[in-house]
Order: sequence, then structure tokens, then C-alpha cells
Amino acid sequence: MAEPKAIKEVRMQAASYSDVFAADFTESAQQARTYEDYIQQLATLANEELVYLGMVLYGSKKTINRLAGNFRLLHETSVIAS
Repeated sequence: MAEPKAIKEVRMQAASYSDVFAADFTESAQQARTYEDYIQQLATLANEELVYLGMVLYGSKKTINRLAGNFRLLHETSVIAS
């Protein structure tokens, strides 16, 4: 399991890529019972206070490997058919 600090560092790096989507999983999100509670908690926390538990990154394989190459990853490939 990755340390929260390491997850946060990769999350901040991912923000600099316009072709990468990142979804965070923070301690605040885990503790909130409703979305409204979560929004209120986020409003009271500075970015430095967020404790990251995990994240999802979506983008080109090359970029994701560059960002998260040192993490043990769950790789999922899915195709959406219309």
C-alpha cells in the first residue's frame, strides 16, 4: 500500500498534464456520510491537510507509467461499445 504522501506527490504531478484525468480518494471522502458533508469538510481543509488514500489516473499508457511507475497498480482495460 502506498503512503499518503507519495500518492499526494503523484496527484500533484498529474495535475500538470492536460491529457490525464485524476480522481482522488481522500480520508475526508471516506469519513463523510453524505456528499454535502464531504463538500463541507473540503471547504475547511487546506490542500496540505488532505490525506490521500488512493487515486485513479486515466491517460496515455506512457504518461501513466511515468507518473505511477513505482506503485503497484491494478491495470484494467475496458472497451465501451456503443
